[in-house]
Amino acid sequence: MDWTKTVTPFRLKSAESQTRSEFERDQDRIIFSNAFKKLNDKTQVFPIPKNYFVHSRMTHSMEASSVGRSMGQLAAATITNLQPNLLLQHPNFIKDIGEIVKTAALAHDIGNPPFGHSGEDAISHFYRENSNLLSELSEKEKADLTNYEGNAQGFRLLSNLDNGLQLSANTLAVYTKYPRESIVNNYKKSDYQYRVDQKKYGAFQSEIKILDRIMNHFQLSKLSIESSAYSRHPLSYFVEAADDFCYLIPDLEDSIRLKILDLKDIEDYLFNIINHENINIDNCYLNKLANTGEKVGYLRAKAIQSLIIQTTKYFLTNISDITSGNFNNSLTTGIPSAKILNEIRELSINRIYNYKPVLEIEAAGFEVLGGLLETIIDSYLEKHNLKRQKIQELLPPKLILKEDSLYMKLMKINDFISGMTDNYAISLYRKVKGISLPEIY
Repeated sequence: MDWTKTVTPFRLKSAESQTRSEFERDQDRIIFSNAFKKLNDKTQVFPIPKNYFVHSRMTHSMEASSVGRSMGQLAAATITNLQPNLLLQHPNFIKDIGEIVKTAALAHDIGNPPFGHSGEDAISHFYRENSNLLSELSEKEKADLTNYEGNAQGFRLLSNLDNGLQLSANTLAVYTKYPRESIVNNYKKSDYQYRVDQKKYGAFQSEIKILDRIMNHFQLSKLSIESSAYSRHPLSYFVEAADDFCYLIPDLEDSIRLKILDLKDIEDYLFNIINHENINIDNCYLNKLANTGEKVGYLRAKAIQSLIIQTTKYFLTNISDITSGNFNNSLTTGIPSAKILNEIRELSINRIYNYKPVLEIEAAGFEVLGGLLETIIDSYLEKHNLKRQKIQELLPPKLILKEDSLYMKLMKINDFISGMTDNYAISLYRKVKGISLPEIY
C-alpha cells in the first residue's frame, strides 16, 4: 500500500487552493450540504419522537465520524512508527488519515432514502413489480433499479461534479465500502464473489467510469477480468466498523429511552466489552448518576472506547493482508468482543427491530415511496394530459427530463425520491394522492 497516495489530495475536478486542508474542505462541504442536513429527518431505526431524543441518520453519522477518526489516527500513529519517512514526507499524516476516515464516515449514509433501509427495499420492489418500464435498459441498468442501493446513491451524490460537493478522490475511495458495479461477470477467482467488500455494490452505471478512475488511481486490486470490481481501500474497513459500532451500541441506548429494554437487559454486554481492554470505570461516579439514561450513556462511551482500541489492534495485526487487498473480513468479526456484538445483534433483531412502530415505518415506506414513484414516473413517461401537468407543477424544476435517456430519467427521479426526508415524502404523497389538501387563508 502506498500510503503517500492516500494523503496526497487528488480531485476529479481542480479547485482553488485554500488555507484549509483538502480533507477539511471535504468535511465542510458535506456538513453544509442540503443532503446531509436532511439526514436529521431520516429514520435511523426508531420513528423520531417529539418529546425526547433518539438517533436520526444525522446523529448516527456524526457519531460514526468521531469513532472513525479515532481509529484512523490510532492506526496512523503506529504506521508512522513503522515507516518514519511518512512523517518526513507528510508532517500531517496522522491528522490527515483521521480526517479522511472521519469525512467518509460522516457521509456514509448520505445516499439513503427516507424510512431507513426499508426505503431501499421499497424502491427496489417498485421497479421489480413494474419491470415492463425497464424493457429497453441493459441488464446492468435494470439491476441498478431493481436492486437499488443507498451506497451507490451516495457515491453518485458525492462524486457529481455539478452539484457543489466535488469531494476529493481520497475521501470517495474510503467512502466506497463496496467498490463494484451491480452485476459483476467473470471474477478472477470464483470465491471473490463472497468477499465482504463484494457483498453489495457501490456505484451505478452512471458513475462507473468515475469509480474506475478512483480505484485505479489508488492502485486497488481489480477482482474481475471484465467488470468493475475492486478490493476496498484499507481505511474503508474503519468506516464499516464505525458504522457497526454506532448503530449496535446506540440502538441499545435508544431502546432504554423508549422503555423497550431495561438496563439489566444490556449492562452485562457493555461491561464485557469494556473489560476486554480493561477500560477504567469510575463506579462511584456511575452510582451517583441520577437516571438510567445517564448510566447507559456512560457505559456506552466506555464500550465504544474499548471497541476502538480492539478494532485498531486487529487492523494493525492484519495490515499486510488489508493493504494488499487479500483481506476478507469485517474488522468487527475478528476482535475479542465479536461474540458479544453478535449477541447484541440477536437481541436487537428479537427485541428492538420488531418493535411495532419500527415495523409501521417500514410498511409506510413501501406505500409512500412506491406511490410517489408510480405517480412521478407516470407523469413524465405517459401521454401528456392535464392531470399529469398538475403533478409536474408540484415537482422541482430540476426534474425536467425531456433530453435524457430512459435510464437517466429514472435515475434523476430516484435522486429526487432518495433526497426526501421522511416527513416531506409523507407530505408530498398525501398531496399527489389527494389525501390532504392545503388550507386556504
